[in-house]
Amino acid sequence: SGLDDIDEARYHLPPLTTLRGSTQSLSKAVIDTFDDIWNGKEPKKHIYLPLEPVIRNSCGCVAEIDYTSFNNLYQNKEEILAALHFSPYLTLDFDAADSFADLVYSIHLMLANKSYGSPEDFGTIYFCLCDEKERQDNMVEMASNFTNNMILSAIITRGDVKLCNEMFERKEILPEKYMEEKGQTYIFSLHCKDVCYGYIVLKIKDITKINHLIKALMFSVGNALDRIRMFSENKTIQQLKEQSYVDELTKISNRRFMEHFIHKLYERLQRTGEAFCVMSIDLDGLKYINDNYGHLEGDNAIISIAKILDEIKPQHG
Repeated sequence: SGLDDIDEARYHLPPLTTLRGSTQSLSKAVIDTFDDIWNGKEPKKHIYLPLEPVIRNSCGCVAEIDYTSFNNLYQNKEEILAALHFSPYLTLDFDAADSFADLVYSIHLMLANKSYGSPEDFGTIYFCLCDEKERQDNMVEMASNFTNNMILSAIITRGDVKLCNEMFERKEILPEKYMEEKGQTYIFSLHCKDVCYGYIVLKIKDITKINHLIKALMFSVGNALDRIRMFSENKTIQQLKEQSYVDELTKISNRRFMEHFIHKLYERLQRTGEAFCVMSIDLDGLKYINDNYGHLEGDNAIISIAKILDEIKPQHG
């Protein structure tokens, strides 16, 4: 026989007959005890909770083994392995985000497309970030604690992303109008090393669907916020990054920028359902110019064509 109906008892061969305590009765006993203390009553020194017998095969009372629980165990193992396999790629997917808005849209795209086995319904995600102005006023640049005031910066649902800038007191968890929504509420802190960036409030009916994904997701989001902060604060790095996107000869965007731009464009168009095409242009006769007039004139030809293309490109592109 076993005790407490732990997983080892359930999945042992043969499955063990055991005792199960009611979580509901335990929770009620805890709340009642706190209520007695709050009202000045003397709490009970000993509290006895009812235990429910769970009859299984080890005592000989049940002949057939219920393999449903073993199948559930296998499914659970597969979900954990999938999360472990895909977790390292979360950071890579968010690496292209240069701003908080880019990051939020990347997260939405990942969840909406059910990447990494994310479920159909992942609830509503509220991004509550620390008030950096409050930190500066207190002469604290990098704080490991939450600020007293928080800023609701984004809301993600399956069908939409809403960027916002609503300040509220941290003790309220969320602005009042959002707390009125029904559903289970879970809170996860957003941090990287010793830096606290805020927290995420998740309202979802069944969190077990994303149990194995949520920790890796929070870790990756925290890392992405830290990287975005580093780029925004270090102008030199930002300038070097911008310079790396420009071709030295023609002074127009290079292949590195094209790959970065197409990646972000692809994410945006997946949300809107639009299509796009890629056009490649080749300069004929360049070898003839190089062979007969020299490579300097060949470079001038490339520069001239690049200038023409840059002038006629769509301004929004």
